Amino acid sequence: MSEDLVASCVEAIYRGLGESAPTRRHDAYVVCLYEASRAFGALAQRVRGEPVSPHPVIAEIFARASDEPTGALSLYALTMVVGPRLLVTLADLNERRYDEVAEVTRRQLLACARLTSHPEGIDDPGFAAAARALVVLAESSGNAESFTVSR
Repeated sequence: MSEDLVASCVEAIYRGLGESAPTRRHDAYVVCLYEASRAFGALAQRVRGEPVSPHPVIAEIFARASDEPTGALSLYALTMVVGPRLLVTLADLNERRYDEVAEVTRRQLLACARLTSHPEGIDDPGFAAAARALVVLAESSGNAESFTVSR
């Protein structure tokens, strides 16, 4: 069961980032999204034994983040909503076979954090509300601290 959960989470991150990157307009954010997508794509190939459906909550988080045109909200989704919950999920599972998943996740979160630590001013007054809505989506779906098996 844990294998399906982890593979589902990684698949959703890979797809969410990969679908977001080509449609964003901030060059540095696009590069970061592509690099993270590639890292999670390679990881997805290693952790899935057979085709797996993306975790529906993670997929929805990235779908909602795609409404923001620069890519900042997609990076926020990865670094502040999805990534930390995946790390807690992996810590809860406490299985050495997921050490690579945790390491790739940490590396990508750090790379995105370096990029966004001094972000240009976001001139969209709705950004904070949209960011909060992503957190509320995770929390209200039963994924307040970590991801659960989708039903």
